[in-house]
Amino acid sequence: FNGSISKTIFDDQGNTYQVGSFSTLTNFVDGTSLDANYTPDISYTDAYIIKLNDSGELLWSKIITGEKSQSLNDILFSSDGNLIATGYTDDIATFSNGDQLGSEDTSTENDFFVKFNSNSGDILWSVTTEDDPTNSNNNWDVASSFTRNAVLSNGDVLFFPYYTYDFQLQQPDNYNVNIYRLNSSNGDIITVEGNVDIPVRIQVVELDDNDNIYIGGSYEDGTNNYYTSSLIKYDSNLNVLWNMVIDDNGSGNSDARVSDIEYDSTNDLLYVVGK
Repeated sequence: FNGSISKTIFDDQGNTYQVGSFSTLTNFVDGTSLDANYTPDISYTDAYIIKLNDSGELLWSKIITGEKSQSLNDILFSSDGNLIATGYTDDIATFSNGDQLGSEDTSTENDFFVKFNSNSGDILWSVTTEDDPTNSNNNWDVASSFTRNAVLSNGDVLFFPYYTYDFQLQQPDNYNVNIYRLNSSNGDIITVEGNVDIPVRIQVVELDDNDNIYIGGSYEDGTNNYYTSSLIKYDSNLNVLWNMVIDDNGSGNSDARVSDIEYDSTNDLLYVVGK
């Protein structure tokens, strides 16, 4: 394999879905090729997504190609069981169905979202921020928040920012402090309006079976210290239901931090680790 793996996820049937980028001469053990784009400069990469069954057999593969580099960087399951991936292209990207997006203008952000049918790999939609005239922020902000997501049962996906200082909240045009909502049925991306209380340095986002959202983050004390951490529960409309504060009294000059959260649907319990 002549490439780079970005993310791998698994469904309940044991199937594997993987995204990343690859260069020329990339093949699977059964002889199937990713059909690399043989550009004059072999340093450029193409993006790929593959599905394997629980025996490791290739079920389908799709690529995204162009004159320069393309990559798929992350992937998640939408509420309907299909796949939403985020990626980047250096110029015009061509998808397996012939659709194109992006720009040859190197000053333009060319991050994109694409939804795949999990059974066939067919593309259901693909978008960049330019497809959403209501969003004044560039798509890099949304893409950088992709790992901090909450997939709601109504099909929406919320993406939460990671920012460092409280003053950045007052400058949303200069810093990534917005919460974004993706409509997974058509790819529309909007900024969530309203005064939502979110902490700085969000480490983890988790969802329970009732679409309640749990976020672990920190609070700055005004002197660039983060002795206080917070575990906050929101409903699906981002109303705060409760806020659990985890505090280091500062004697050890150590930050308090929620590092990971896992929801146990069988017992309706929340497991939290941190320091």
